Amino acid sequence: MNENYTAVPNNQMAVISIVSAAVAWVLGGLGSCALTFVFPPVALCTGGLFLIGSIVAVVTGHMGRKQIKESSGMQGGDSLAMFGLILGWVGIAINLLILCLALMAIFGLTLMGPEIGNVFSDIVRELETTTP
Repeated sequence: MNENYTAVPNNQMAVISIVSAAVAWVLGGLGSCALTFVFPPVALCTGGLFLIGSIVAVVTGHMGRKQIKESSGMQGGDSLAMFGLILGWVGIAINLLILCLALMAIFGLTLMGPEIGNVFSDIVRELETTTP
């Protein structure tokens, strides 16, 4: 082993990025998936945690990468910041997708709810008239 080797400290923003991304995915992402079937109101809270943690990961990841480049080799952790950025952006994309699906479901049920009810009423009426 080289005795002249000195460890370069990791940038704090890079560490915050990866930690917030990990917390967002574990507590927020997996928590909201698991709690959706157990207690849905808590799943909404963990979904919010997923979004906030993902945003923090993206912001601190960009800040960390910038600081690492400006440090001229005095700070490390670029891979931590990059991984935090990737997890953060994927988390934001998943949150936006879920939000769009939820809005489509809400507006779809609001607009089509009476029509769906009429279809079921027609089916029930048809069944009642055909049974002896």
